Amino acid sequence: RTFWAFSFRDNRLAFQIVAFDSSGVIVGEWYRPGSRYLDEIQIDQDSRSIVFVGQSAKTVSISFEDILSTMSPTISPRPSALPTITPPTMSTPYSVVKVTKSSVPMTPEGLKITTWPDVSSRTIPVLKWEGETFWAFSFIDNRFAFQIVSFNSFGDIVREWFKPGARYLDEIKINTSTGEVVFVGQSEFTVSLSFEEILTPSTIAPTVSPTKRPPPSSTSSLYSVLGVAKSSVPTTPEDLKLSTSPNFSSSTIPVLKWQDGTVFWAFSFRDNRLAFQIVAFNSNGNIIGEWYRPGARYLDEIRVDDAAEEVIFVGQSQFTVSLSFQEILKTVGPTYSVVDVAKSSVPMTPANLKISTSPNTFASTIPVLKWQDETFWAFSFRDNRNAFQIVSFDENGSMVREWYRPGARYLDVIEVDESAEEVVFVGQGGFQVKLTFIEIENETSPP
Repeated sequence: RTFWAFSFRDNRLAFQIVAFDSSGVIVGEWYRPGSRYLDEIQIDQDSRSIVFVGQSAKTVSISFEDILSTMSPTISPRPSALPTITPPTMSTPYSVVKVTKSSVPMTPEGLKITTWPDVSSRTIPVLKWEGETFWAFSFIDNRFAFQIVSFNSFGDIVREWFKPGARYLDEIKINTSTGEVVFVGQSEFTVSLSFEEILTPSTIAPTVSPTKRPPPSSTSSLYSVLGVAKSSVPTTPEDLKLSTSPNFSSSTIPVLKWQDGTVFWAFSFRDNRLAFQIVAFNSNGNIIGEWYRPGARYLDEIRVDDAAEEVIFVGQSQFTVSLSFQEILKTVGPTYSVVDVAKSSVPMTPANLKISTSPNTFASTIPVLKWQDETFWAFSFRDNRNAFQIVSFDENGSMVREWYRPGARYLDVIEVDESAEEVVFVGQGGFQVKLTFIEIENETSPP
């Protein structure tokens, strides 16, 4: 018997092992997914198997029992003109596995790897389909979308798809009845990739290309590193102190300030242990988060590594500790705030709209919602219909987006419901309309 390892013309990740007798007649075949393009054949006496080693050292095997079965007299040789090739089935080309986040071949610009609900998880599910591995990236600017990126076995990007509608990966499901792969994100929102999209060969998927990826906001807009007076610290927790290196007598110290006003301070310990206690204070000076980080002390500088998505605290002798963006985001939460502003400060009043408050129609101020660099105003209508037109303006006073919300008019208060992830606009008589966090963070204009 002579056993040959054939690869497939469609380049699927599989071998067809074919046994020929001394007359050149096929006497046995085995379909073995998992490797292709033969490098060498090894004999494993311990496991009683023949190992076929292919591209990138991927292997498949057949057992001694498989081989011996071809030599049984009950096997009728089949003519070589009519070989029976085991057809591929939809269950063989793909699998969903969990891998470490750090094993990603590369993270494209503007993207990040984020899981949900455990944002600190070290692993993430990926889809493996023949020779490609598909990763669901979220965006640095937290837009409501995934960027699905496939890599080949060498770690090169093969294809990409921009899929709005979900973010922060929870799990990946295969729906064979509909022929699609479902990526489940935060709050069970989903996007899908059809088998047809995956099986259509192309260098870059037609739905998006790297050069056409929607541009993310600059990460630097999320934070700033500042030098502040040590004396300006809201409070120094027990057993801690503010120490700098190499200039211990410096009156200033670097801090990290997040866009929502949260400030992160790196305290050293009074007992001089080699560790920092990172403490987060909100805009009111209250402690909202703490992290113990052994490995460095006496702060020298703070660096931000956008690619690794972490903040690095550099101490004495250049020893460092770090805090990930994911840890920070779990603390700071959504950056929504409601403030009262002068009605006259509105950048513009669109046609057929007006600014009206209730119950005090003569109030000179009105509440507005602030999120990132946008300000959201709730306009009433000049014809006094029972509806609000919610309009957002950027820092330059230009209109960005708007939503028509029937059900309330004449604004009284704006409430942010963190648990329901929505903003409530309360009007005359307590009537309400709502805008969800998803609508706001999706950063697209509704119809």
